[in-house]
Amino acid sequence: MKSVLKLLCVACFCFVVAAPGAPALAETDPALTPLLDQLDSRDFKAKGRAVSAIAEIDDPLVVPLLRTLGEGDLYRRKSDGAFFKAERDGRSYHLFDLESDEKVETLSGSALDRIIVNNSMRGQIDALIGSLTLRASDPEVRLSAARSLFDERDPAALPALEAAIEAEEDADILAVMQAAQAAIQLRNVEAGTATRLAAVQTLVDRGGRDSMVLLIGAQDDADTQVAAAAQIGADDIQAKLDL
Repeated sequence: MKSVLKLLCVACFCFVVAAPGAPALAETDPALTPLLDQLDSRDFKAKGRAVSAIAEIDDPLVVPLLRTLGEGDLYRRKSDGAFFKAERDGRSYHLFDLESDEKVETLSGSALDRIIVNNSMRGQIDALIGSLTLRASDPEVRLSAARSLFDERDPAALPALEAAIEAEEDADILAVMQAAQAAIQLRNVEAGTATRLAAVQTLVDRGGRDSMVLLIGAQDDADTQVAAAAQIGADDIQAKLDL
């Protein structure tokens, strides 16, 4: 229950009496405490500000916390204010530790408060998680995040992705990030012809069936230059795959 104790919100966090052998709340960044309280507000603007502030804190609980919040599965135990991921089972809820994902206990719905988000906050959270994972110190996490963005092609992630591209020093990860950027730009009609043609070329250079599928999907684009380049590019990749 390490992360549960970390996320225990109390009015005064300067002094915490922890269970024997359990870590004190002070082990996590104390800036999290008031921000977690704000997540339980009915004011979605205040929640949004709290989410942005949480994303700026260097703590391993931030990403799982935000991901669980965005998925609508973040609950607060009324008895002590601790936060959990919860899965409903009839009238009961199974509670899971946010950091380890281990099951903690099962409670009735009346013992919990669900932390609600709206569609605007979900988009905000997705973009923040993308940014956090793209700048993670672990290269495998960055690589996984870049691959996910290539598959999802979410325009909201583009600013964070472009910032990550500027900072990335690993050539293999950089190539995947650039491919993800191209995949997003290709489907963005507002990006302009020149940008989208450059995106086509990036995907052609990358090759592979997943790039070819994206180019095939752009062959009916309203921009005739992009459509023609996508068709030529898809044919080029197919020819290489046939070798």
